[in-house]
Amino acid sequence: MPRGTNRRAPRRGWIVFEVVGAMFIITVLAGILILAEFQQRKTMAELSDSRAASRAAEAVLTAMRSGQVALATDDNVRIAVKSLGSAADAPQMAWVEVTATISRHGASVVGLVPKSAVAVADAGSAVAQPAKFPGGVP
Repeated sequence: MPRGTNRRAPRRGWIVFEVVGAMFIITVLAGILILAEFQQRKTMAELSDSRAASRAAEAVLTAMRSGQVALATDDNVRIAVKSLGSAADAPQMAWVEVTATISRHGASVVGLVPKSAVAVADAGSAVAQPAKFPGGVP
């Protein structure tokens, strides 16, 4: 082999290619991690809304059971109370379904309340009157 011949000449471009390839793989992995983090935050917000809707529906049903009619004061919470009929064993009581909705996420609770707590509207549905809870949504 002659002295002036360089044996590494054919590999000269491979190092640059390997570095660019590694940078591409790292960029793709970083993008996937960012998307996963965004999805996790979105899911956490949805779960938080669902839990808040459940708490609001339970609070309204509890208030109705004690003879009050209540709503959460938060503007994002929509409450609907639907009368499901009278209780056979207790004529002064009525079954109601309380539905709370927050940002398209809802929760429903069914319970037995005094008939005086239900304001009956058209088609057997009722809407509760607003009352203030300390600190917003219970």
